[in-house]
Amino acid sequence: EIMRNLDGYYSPPLPYYIEESEIDDSDLFDYRVAKRDNDDIILGEYNDIQFIMNEISLYWKMNFNDSPHRMFKGVALKFNMNKEIKSRVLIYSKSIFNKCPEGYETVNLEYNIFNKMYDVYVEKNKEFGQIESRYLFNAAFLERFTQLHMSFRIKKLKCSVYKNNLLILMDTNRDLFEIGHLFKKIDDVSLYNKLFNEFASIMSFIDILKLSSHTKL
Repeated sequence: EIMRNLDGYYSPPLPYYIEESEIDDSDLFDYRVAKRDNDDIILGEYNDIQFIMNEISLYWKMNFNDSPHRMFKGVALKFNMNKEIKSRVLIYSKSIFNKCPEGYETVNLEYNIFNKMYDVYVEKNKEFGQIESRYLFNAAFLERFTQLHMSFRIKKLKCSVYKNNLLILMDTNRDLFEIGHLFKKIDDVSLYNKLFNEFASIMSFIDILKLSSHTKL
């Protein structure tokens, strides 16, 4: 079904969650998703960009009859951009265990804070791979991406950008988007600060990074 938005334009209906095929296609894991557990799901559209926030646990299996092994628990954020990237780009929180995936090459960006926090890789053998990655990761993108990471107070994340999809997986064992302790006063403003910061960082990510731009390379 096609729905008309407030501006009079038609847009497809929002999906209800991030599909396993999208996670498999992200190239962020060595194994395919065999099982998932969904928790909170928030979806919407802001500034012409559809987005999904999905608290999720993902599992893989070595063989069909094996017990599932958890490979991710946390929050998945997916944005449908209006710009298109032909070369898949991967971002990983900095770790001594990171290695350049097969078929990719390292991207060095001119933003020291970002370089200290993340490793970036782009597909090899693509005509404009390095150019596209540098075009996408302008100063505004790098700054807001880092602030998004800090607003959610998570230690590590993974990100994949390909075609018009941007998928961020934030690894955490704690519940996000929770208002606060049940026994605190409802008029205690501090209860809402964390929730506000999380949502504000996402809206700012869409706004300032200009994900709504229709520019294509």
